[in-house]
Amino acid sequence: MIVMKQSRTMTLLMTRPLPGAQTFAAALQEELPDLKVIYSPVLQIVPAQAPELKGARGLVFTSQNGVHLFAQGSTVRDIPAFCLGERTTQAARDIGLQATQVGHNAETLVSTLHGENPPTPLLHLRGEHSVGDVAARLTDSGLMCQEQVIYRQKPLELTAQAQAALSSNDLIILPIFSPRSARLLADQCQNTQASLIIGWMSEAVRAAWVGPKPMAEAVADHPDAEALRKAVLGAIATAVQLEGHDAQR
Repeated sequence: MIVMKQSRTMTLLMTRPLPGAQTFAAALQEELPDLKVIYSPVLQIVPAQAPELKGARGLVFTSQNGVHLFAQGSTVRDIPAFCLGERTTQAARDIGLQATQVGHNAETLVSTLHGENPPTPLLHLRGEHSVGDVAARLTDSGLMCQEQVIYRQKPLELTAQAQAALSSNDLIILPIFSPRSARLLADQCQNTQASLIIGWMSEAVRAAWVGPKPMAEAVADHPDAEALRKAVLGAIATAVQLEGHDAQR
């Protein structure tokens, strides 16, 4: 647990869709139990079309959103699922799929599946905005993979509460999960008065940021929520030192 004596309010601004935002905030509050949290998603997940399995012999999921939208639109559960990250894998298992984790990013997913040589064709069920070009790379590696967009990510404006926090003298902790979220947030944070403490899911997410320079920042070792939580804690520790706060673990 981090114990801090501070002169400015420290607020966690969660901008990913619920319920993932609540899960991440709860994990961070285990280290910072008094942390104030504001929920203001910059993306809304909306269905695009019902999944069409097209004779697929295996499903590929690169996000929990893909799993949730598949569950809403299909009753099929007797097909193997190959998933990116622990939480996506667990989400697939929770809905009754036989799910296997095959990596933490697009590169390891493609290389792992290529080594395992699963039955094909595969079907990548994804959002309108996706990184990694998974289906094309799998096909190029010799594993036929189609793709279908089953949800869209609708941009949202920050809430009045979030905008007020950014206009204050607070310390704002800002975990950023995707390049698109980074671009949307950068546009809405241009005139912020607060000091930003940013945790980046990956270097690609960091590269997409064109907003104000953060007071402290850190990049996750792996593109998953637990690694990002650790990166955020590291950035907070740096900010605490810069602020001259007393901190101990």
